[in-house]
Amino acid sequence: MADIHIYFGSQSGTAESFSEDLKEEVEQNGMTAEVHDLQNFTPEGFAETDIAVMVVATYGDGEPSDNAVAFHKWVMNPKHDGALKGQRFTVMGLGDMNYSRFNNMGQLTDLNLERLGATRIYKRGIGDDSQDIVEDFEKWRNGGLMEKLKEAVEEVKKEGPRAPKTAKTENGSNGRNGSKESTLPFGTPKLELAKSGAVLPAESSQEPTDVNARFYFEAEKTKIAKVKELRQLRSLDEGLSTMEVEIEASGSLQDYTTAGTLALLPRNSSMDVVAMLQLFGLAEVDLSRQLTFKAVEGEGMQVKKPFPTPCSLGDALFMYCDLARPPNKKMLSAMQDKLTGEAKDCVGKLLADADALKMLQSDAACCRMHEFWALMGVTGIDLGDFLLSCPRQRPREYTIASSPAAAPKRITLCVSLTSHDADLKDFSEKLVSAGCLPSASSSAKELRRKSLGGCRFQGLCSRWISTDLQEGDTVLAKQHSSTLKLPSKDVPVVMVGAGAGIAPFRGFWEDLRRGPQVAPAALFFGCRNPEQDWLFKDEMNAAVKLGGGCAALARMQVGPKRPLASLFTAFSRPGGSKEKCYIQDAIKQQGASVKAWVQNMGGHVIICGSTAMGNGVLDALSEVLEGGKETVEALRREGRIIAEIKLQSEEESIWYSMSPEQVATTKSHMYLLNVDLSTAQTGEVLLRLVIVDLAPREVLLWSLWSNFTMTPHEHMPIEITSILLGGGGVAILAMLGPRTTNLAARNTESHCQKAVTAQRSRHTKVEQKAPTVWGRSVPAFVALLAARGTRTRLVRAAANDRFEFNDRLWNQFLRIAQPYFLPFTEKEEEGPGFLALIAALLIGVVGGTFFLALAAGSAAQALLQVPEGLTATLTSMTQAPFVIAAAVAVMIAAAAFLSGRHRLEGRWQQWGLLALLLFLLFCVTGLNVLLSYVFRTIDNVLVAKNAAGFYEQLGVFAGALVVAVPVISGYRYVRLTLGRYWRQDLTELFLEKYLSNRSFYLLDSNSQSTDADNPDQRISEDVNYFTKVTLDFLLDVLDSILNLISFSAILWSTSQTLTGALAIYALVGTYIAVFLGGRLVGLNYQQLRLQADFRYSLVHIRDNAEAIAFYGGEKREQGEVTGKLDAALRNYDSLITWETGLSAYQKAFFYLARLVPYSVLGGLYFSGQVDFGTLGQAQFAFSMVLGSVTIIVSRIQEISRFSAGISRLGAFWQALAPDVHTEQHKIHTTEGSGLQLNMTLYTPDGSRLLVEGLDVALASAGPQRRLLVVGSSGVGKSSVLRAIAGLWTRGEGSILRPSASEMLFLPQRPYMPLGDLRTQLLYPSEGTLGHVPDEDLREILSRFGLGDLPDRFEGGFEAVQDWSRVLSLGEQQRLAAARCLTTRPRLVVLDEATSALPLPAERMVYEEFSADDRIEGYVSVGHRVSLSQYHDVVLELLGGGSWRILTPQEYEATAALR
Repeated sequence: MADIHIYFGSQSGTAESFSEDLKEEVEQNGMTAEVHDLQNFTPEGFAETDIAVMVVATYGDGEPSDNAVAFHKWVMNPKHDGALKGQRFTVMGLGDMNYSRFNNMGQLTDLNLERLGATRIYKRGIGDDSQDIVEDFEKWRNGGLMEKLKEAVEEVKKEGPRAPKTAKTENGSNGRNGSKESTLPFGTPKLELAKSGAVLPAESSQEPTDVNARFYFEAEKTKIAKVKELRQLRSLDEGLSTMEVEIEASGSLQDYTTAGTLALLPRNSSMDVVAMLQLFGLAEVDLSRQLTFKAVEGEGMQVKKPFPTPCSLGDALFMYCDLARPPNKKMLSAMQDKLTGEAKDCVGKLLADADALKMLQSDAACCRMHEFWALMGVTGIDLGDFLLSCPRQRPREYTIASSPAAAPKRITLCVSLTSHDADLKDFSEKLVSAGCLPSASSSAKELRRKSLGGCRFQGLCSRWISTDLQEGDTVLAKQHSSTLKLPSKDVPVVMVGAGAGIAPFRGFWEDLRRGPQVAPAALFFGCRNPEQDWLFKDEMNAAVKLGGGCAALARMQVGPKRPLASLFTAFSRPGGSKEKCYIQDAIKQQGASVKAWVQNMGGHVIICGSTAMGNGVLDALSEVLEGGKETVEALRREGRIIAEIKLQSEEESIWYSMSPEQVATTKSHMYLLNVDLSTAQTGEVLLRLVIVDLAPREVLLWSLWSNFTMTPHEHMPIEITSILLGGGGVAILAMLGPRTTNLAARNTESHCQKAVTAQRSRHTKVEQKAPTVWGRSVPAFVALLAARGTRTRLVRAAANDRFEFNDRLWNQFLRIAQPYFLPFTEKEEEGPGFLALIAALLIGVVGGTFFLALAAGSAAQALLQVPEGLTATLTSMTQAPFVIAAAVAVMIAAAAFLSGRHRLEGRWQQWGLLALLLFLLFCVTGLNVLLSYVFRTIDNVLVAKNAAGFYEQLGVFAGALVVAVPVISGYRYVRLTLGRYWRQDLTELFLEKYLSNRSFYLLDSNSQSTDADNPDQRISEDVNYFTKVTLDFLLDVLDSILNLISFSAILWSTSQTLTGALAIYALVGTYIAVFLGGRLVGLNYQQLRLQADFRYSLVHIRDNAEAIAFYGGEKREQGEVTGKLDAALRNYDSLITWETGLSAYQKAFFYLARLVPYSVLGGLYFSGQVDFGTLGQAQFAFSMVLGSVTIIVSRIQEISRFSAGISRLGAFWQALAPDVHTEQHKIHTTEGSGLQLNMTLYTPDGSRLLVEGLDVALASAGPQRRLLVVGSSGVGKSSVLRAIAGLWTRGEGSILRPSASEMLFLPQRPYMPLGDLRTQLLYPSEGTLGHVPDEDLREILSRFGLGDLPDRFEGGFEAVQDWSRVLSLGEQQRLAAARCLTTRPRLVVLDEATSALPLPAERMVYEEFSADDRIEGYVSVGHRVSLSQYHDVVLELLGGGSWRILTPQEYEATAALR
């Protein structure tokens, strides 16, 4: 066995090349080494390794390379802690600084190996492919690596052999299953070239060990369907060309995703190939000759091939060798001994001169392979030596510019030509002066003139696509998914792209066109010149809604849906006298809209483009979003700003989201800090720790649990700070304490919760009471708390029989009413700010109305004969105190709304409508006051028999009507409109909460004791009633207050005695009304519930009509429904009694009230102290004031019903709130491949243990991927499936399964959604699968014996029926099984899903599932013994939490004995 094992995870071959170099150096230092491809990783083999050198690359945005996926999953699994105890390791991480999660796999590998028990013997290396990755590797291995390896080898020899490890694989086995490593020794490869193209080497094609060559086996051969120039003006000389390429989506390419990446293998130019043929002494006719590699030592040896063989020489030179760049250091080292004379010496100097070698590889010169050898003066090269050492051609990746929903058969790319000036002459002169090129080398100028592109460099792949690629050509392609995705929620999307960066957004707007999203989507696009460089111009404009987002104009459009609400363009070279504009300038110009979309509406921003553009856009967002750069950083961590751009440096990549002080503090170690306590001062916070999102949350958790203490010391400072991690908000508790023992997860959560509760604050300092006694070095503990913070839940009391307008009811009202007008914040849970704004709006409208009334009154005095008494009122209004008070009121309102403007973004329409409504209400009240004076004057002129005055006042009355009618009509319209918008918003809010986190499933809405019964009624009716009555009460109360203020002055000026009598009468009457009406609250609450129960019982009969008919249960159901009707009617009888008595009191109260003014003022009138008009006005004023002060008396029934509605909605709101306490006893679900159940399961209320300590695993491929769950009725078989689905989570342990979108559950009675036959087949993925042809659907149906189903109904696949009634249960089960072949789940879960099928049909279903390679496995629950033959493992539940695992044969034998 070798001393050192070198493992590589590589995507492009660099890590493999470095591993081979390390092996050579290790052997030169007297040690033995083996190189292993992580493609062949097995846990038990890796655990037996004493010394491991890991060379791992990061692919894309932080993902493992394709060959390291299994290794990454294994080391990430916390179940394997301690599996590598005794192993020694070091890590070299490779990455590209162009990606934000640079070198992520190196960091994770280093962290996880230590967590698993291994010991780090040498520092982690960091290689950057965007700079000089070879130099980074050299610095790492030359910094003392060999010395550390020698020490480790000596230590291992002294310790002796370790006990063999039995590390579990992901499927639970312990063998070396699946290892592809050959036992044959490696020989020295040599080239065998056939004499002609007709002769084939005697060898079969096999997969080579080289990583780059693996691409050719995994990629799909597909054809080019379309090649089109997108620029309006193309110029290859200037490097201006952007091609639209359409590729047939065949094979695995059919599963491509929107905004994913497609890797294409380019072809070298004919000019480069011909130039190299001359060096080999061959001609173009030799390109058809076949070649392969054999071992020099003869048979029985294997060789490492540089590419798959046998192949033609043409394929080797055109596809496999990279001829567009010069030799790398490895090739020069291999070729040096093959050269002679001055060329050999120059290569030696070049290898020794790091600066010269870097200059050779630089983009400034872009030296091509044949140019280098010509400059070296080399006229001949051995073909075999060249092919073995030449750098391999690497595939180039491009972002996909199409959507599978719109174009399932074709993939579109948008490829811009990469081009820049390249000065070969200056480069060659510098190398000549350094002695790295012969002084008499070929003319660099002449070489470059003859080369492709002349003195201008053109990228290999983009040039090939722009100039050589033709329709019908065959290419090799492979697709990958991407981090660029549309948000799952219906929120605004802001897309920012420049040039070819528009590619992913072209797919996005097609997905938006076909999706249900209604939130606005905006596109910012930039290019140089609109007449030359505007890519997809017509498509882009056709995707924008008419009117730039105007709803009225958008409704006028015809044709397909236009997904973009707005399009904003920026042109850096617009031409003419137009001012240039960059895309970040356009964002600043639309800053208000961007802020509203992102901050107020929870929108997402997606950026795709170059470094300068991306950084400029981020800076622009920092300017327009409130909170600046901190907000942008927070949104990036949440995943709401996704930027596929180049970051400026490694420091920015790692520490992007931290302040300079936090960077300085945190750099000493990623998760563990040593803090010097010797200089600590009393009350000083010693630690402020912020974790950057460099690792998944599970890694951080398990690393911390195994290393840090949980108990905070009472004498030490504590700080609680909040950050974002892993896409969600988390609270981080940083505590100082001694390092002690490991703690379980439940203890971690418990202690953290206690600590947070004790502090009662997010930022808290605890006074240090005594000096530290711990020593100088104290580790910091970091623990994760609840992902969204904790919120105190309001516990609803049962509805009281008496009406009490207490704090509970008031808080419930505010919780429901406020969100439409003002969002809640953490500091304002119950909304005092909301009430303050309401008050500010009210006084502001009063002040504004005062000035308008003053202006209108002055105009009326100038134009009309004003009624007597009104002139004096208008004169008094002009006095300074009133004017000043009105002005102050307006300023107070303006200041209040100005200070709260950041919270009111997106809600100005609501406040505007409310302000307009209040203004119209004041106008109506003012008109009533005006009419009282008009009627008073009319009465007096009638008594005086003044005909001229009478007709003059009729004219005044007519003028008042002209104003009053539109004001009153407008008041009604605005009132209804505001109620309509409020109802829509509140209904959508309840729907979102009801359909989130599976609340609709978890709520036991049919229980007799629940507070959340009949959610359909609460959302549809109670919300409507709430918004309508709230507005009615608000306006009625304000109207009463205005009438009270307006007419009290009239009443007081007429008779103070009458005013006092009115006050006493109203107070006594209100008290009696409240006393009598209190009982109505409980009765109304019960009436709403009982009526809903009665309606639901009728719906239940309709939904189960066939079953009831078979049972003959009509009488039983009639009795049940009649009982619910009787209960509702009995409660209604009580309502009738109480409402009749209260109505009688109300009538008596108001009839008696009419006598009060006559009894007080009658004597004054007869004595002549008041005239008849004054008596009439006093009577009118008395009735208005009485109505104002006795509003409770007149509306007591409505108030009772309204309070009952508030209680119901409040209870429903609280029932929908997430329960933070359930996390303490919850089974945690993670997403991955296969299925692993490690759990103890209880019923949701925790009253019954169903399964204890269950441990079973299914693989995603191979054996043991099909599980059958059996047992007697009631032991919990279906409960296990509910746990897999995440519906039941009470218990402990974990579940690893595919994501919910990759699973399909088939219950015994399938769910038949409303819709046509096509919907039944594609549910629930009809919105994501795109258009599926009828022929494909019919073929799938025929597999399950339903091929004639579309022909049974008129309309075929578009036929709409009540499918649960027209199809038998067996047909429904077959149709549900057919969904599995259309929706393509990875895991199928069947809950007695074939119980209604005969055995042959059951066999047909399971055989179809087993034959479909897209279905990785399935889990079945059933009673039939026949099911065992279609499964690999049987889980038998025995009851009481017991269980056992059987093979299908053991289960059949056991069942036969029963």
